[in-house]
Amino acid sequence: MRGKSWRPGRKTPKVKNGTVQKKHRWDYYVKEYDVSPGQAELPIIWEPAIRRHRHLVTERDLRSFITIIPEWKRYSQGLGGLVLGDGDDDAQGWHGDGVICINAWSSDIQESWGEEFFKEHQDILDRLLVPYEQDGDEYYCAFTPKTASAFLLTHVFLHELGHHYDRMQTKAKEHCPGGEDFAENFGNELADRVWPEFCRLFRF
Repeated sequence: MRGKSWRPGRKTPKVKNGTVQKKHRWDYYVKEYDVSPGQAELPIIWEPAIRRHRHLVTERDLRSFITIIPEWKRYSQGLGGLVLGDGDDDAQGWHGDGVICINAWSSDIQESWGEEFFKEHQDILDRLLVPYEQDGDEYYCAFTPKTASAFLLTHVFLHELGHHYDRMQTKAKEHCPGGEDFAENFGNELADRVWPEFCRLFRF
């Protein structure tokens, strides 16, 4: 996903001095919660969804999902916490210094995506059996709560995990040199591996 997985069709947050100005950034969670790596149980921070949004992934869903991720211990090294965000980021998900977030989804459930974003994710929509139709340069994607939840887990979360893993492979552990291409390929390859077990576990 481009940038930090910004939602298609929504206004990109303002940038000031090269920094995205968002209400919630990873450093907010580092300051407010104990998200230090190495805890016996990875903390999951839940925020009430903002108006016209709803959580489609629960803490139980997320904990169940990470049990089926191959080599989770390796990929999650340095991860201090997970966030079920309130949706006030113009993002489906994001990653920061030891934090990965999955955001609340629009209460409308269905989404309208631009052509570039749609084509990048068309194979995923087909796998999830999400109906879609074109309207000019936009594509109407008829998600349901179940398919949107699956999209967040098997694509958004794994994509952000790819960014985290990319960061952790560097000496300074401050940047993600592989960028979007690395995260997208990492997430897609891992999604292929977890898909059969995901369908069994979540009765998809």
